Amino acid sequence: MDVFDHAVSRGMMTLKAATGCLVAKGHQMEAAAEANSPTASSDTALRVVRWLRSSGAEGDLQFLDKPAFVRALVPFLVAEELEGVAWEWIIRTMNESAGITEEQRIARASSLLSQIVRIKSQSHYGNLDAAIQAILEAERLFEHNPSLPKLLVQPWRSVSWLSTVEAYSRAMPTEKLFEAHMATAERLPRAFPVETAHLHLYHPTHPDHVPALQFFNDKKRLRKLVQALGPEKLNLAKFTGMGTIPWIAFLGHDTVNHLKQSGRSEEAQGITEILRSELSDIFAETLTPT
Repeated sequence: MDVFDHAVSRGMMTLKAATGCLVAKGHQMEAAAEANSPTASSDTALRVVRWLRSSGAEGDLQFLDKPAFVRALVPFLVAEELEGVAWEWIIRTMNESAGITEEQRIARASSLLSQIVRIKSQSHYGNLDAAIQAILEAERLFEHNPSLPKLLVQPWRSVSWLSTVEAYSRAMPTEKLFEAHMATAERLPRAFPVETAHLHLYHPTHPDHVPALQFFNDKKRLRKLVQALGPEKLNLAKFTGMGTIPWIAFLGHDTVNHLKQSGRSEEAQGITEILRSELSDIFAETLTPT
């Protein structure tokens, strides 16, 4: 961070340059960790926070509109136990009423909370329990804030994705916190049937395939959900991240496998046929029960 310190001392630091310094420092620490080399505390986050304050950038929190900067900074805030600073920014953003629209407030606060959740779900920073606890903390802090439901959508979907689609790469959360996460769905501004059905299928002690069966057997709703995405050809390769189409694909794959493993081969075949008939462009060659 010598370059960062030098630029700050000369009043030349910018958010773009700070982002580059954070990314470079992150790569450096990752390389050291892979080589099992000891790394001294760099106070990276502390330096950046001090710069944000001394430069006046923390005053209006507009730096939260820069996702690359937020994404690069949050891992250091968590690692250096400065997560409280991020929560202060979220609280200020959620309580702001002048000079900013609700859409802007939600975008800023949700993006920052989602990054906290993402980092805390990783094994070297925490686990899925820690990620869920961050969402529960947001529920506690903003219980009476009418914008809470919108704030929760992005981080809730992120944890849901990590708990299902990427469950293979991390330890499952405890039953108590998993169920608390499922209960959070009731606070969201609308239903998320794909995500919810997938969570039921991945319950740590009582996996339940019934919601998934209900989802796929409701062909009218399935068609409506897909058609709402637009007229473009539904090619799975074109969809990335936590989009609805890839999530339906993963839910379908996991439902079929779960049914097969449970000795419900006929039901598994039925779901496969539904997927092929309703979403043939996506599933024709990808969901044969095994």
